[in-house]
Amino acid sequence: MTKYSQHQGTTMTPISSIYTRSAQMSRATTPVHSPKTEYNSPFQNYQHWITTQDITFLVSQELKKLGAAGADGSPHPEQVQERMNALAKEISDRGYFKSKGEADWLYQNNTDPTLRVEVDASKLTVDISQGSGWYDDNHLGGQNAWGEVGGGSAFNTDFLVHGTVKVNQNDHALKVLPEQYNFEMKPWSTHPLRNIKTLLAEPSRIGTPFWIDYRGIPNVQ
Repeated sequence: MTKYSQHQGTTMTPISSIYTRSAQMSRATTPVHSPKTEYNSPFQNYQHWITTQDITFLVSQELKKLGAAGADGSPHPEQVQERMNALAKEISDRGYFKSKGEADWLYQNNTDPTLRVEVDASKLTVDISQGSGWYDDNHLGGQNAWGEVGGGSAFNTDFLVHGTVKVNQNDHALKVLPEQYNFEMKPWSTHPLRNIKTLLAEPSRIGTPFWIDYRGIPNVQ
């Protein structure tokens, strides 16, 4: 037998209907949590788990509505470059790259060939002992020498990011000259080992090189 709730001057309503509406209201006011959230679906009267992928999709749909994304939901190039500019500033303020992955991410998403990042050279060790030694620099003055950052170890983050750099010595002052973060190849006849390391380090997706400026005095060995 169905139980009813009766109020004077009103139509009798089944108790089960009251319970159903109460449960629906409870679900509708469930607080939002991330990355997994319980929410009341407009299509189903039960709780569902939202994944990070769901959130990404929903955000991309909203961006498309606002005209802030491409037809496929991807952000406009201008938005991506703004984020890369901000990342370059973060790295410069910090004075170093956290990892090769961070440098690769900047390289792969950058579209500005004039973008520059500043690194604290005093935190770097450059080994010039395996190079050809010092030679005169007719343009900058003083002498230059090539060296591998971090001793050339494949397990050293500094080497994976900076690789081989050029050190200038002028009036006994040392500095690392600006370098591009790229994966260009040298002649195989003279740089076979260097080219192999470059091939192994190159990310899967080609991007736009950016410049690295070095402030401070490096530790030269």
